[in-house]
Amino acid sequence: FPVTISTNIAETIPEEFGIYDLKELINILSIFSDHDIQFDPEFNSITISEGKMKVRFGSSELEVLVYPKRPNIFPESPEVSFTLSKSLYQQIKKSTSILKAPFVSIIGDGEIIKINVSDKNNPNSNSMLIEVGETDHTFHVNLKSELFVMMEQDYTFEISGSRRACKVDGGDKFYLLAWEEDSSFTL
Repeated sequence: FPVTISTNIAETIPEEFGIYDLKELINILSIFSDHDIQFDPEFNSITISEGKMKVRFGSSELEVLVYPKRPNIFPESPEVSFTLSKSLYQQIKKSTSILKAPFVSIIGDGEIIKINVSDKNNPNSNSMLIEVGETDHTFHVNLKSELFVMMEQDYTFEISGSRRACKVDGGDKFYLLAWEEDSSFTL
């Protein structure tokens, strides 16, 4: 599971609705400030609208989607936790685009937690480094920047070394992000 999202929404979607490209849907939603969502059974789609603007977003066939077949159980007490504010998230997303950085890495050196936006495969690439918290753990978690896409809000970012996953918790919604294979965590 590269990315799993769970959320509660006010709208009712009367049948299963497959989202093939979550990044595209989140980017569409970011166009609007106060949108409505209606399900359109004729086109098996949702219509997102605000004022005179409407966007139709189609459902994907469920057979082509890759998703966990069982619930992802994230530990109640993950090894690492820090706050990821809305403004910091926006800076990270903007930096991945400007720097054309394919990775967002979360690094703990036993004292400080840093987020590094870069191309981890090119040590000479442009990068951005931000301190975001403190830790007594040593880890280097690599995430594809294309999967680091969430609704813009404040989050609690949690890292589980035993599950090799990150939980990004926004209260009413959360995302589970799988690590790249070359990530490491010292338990």
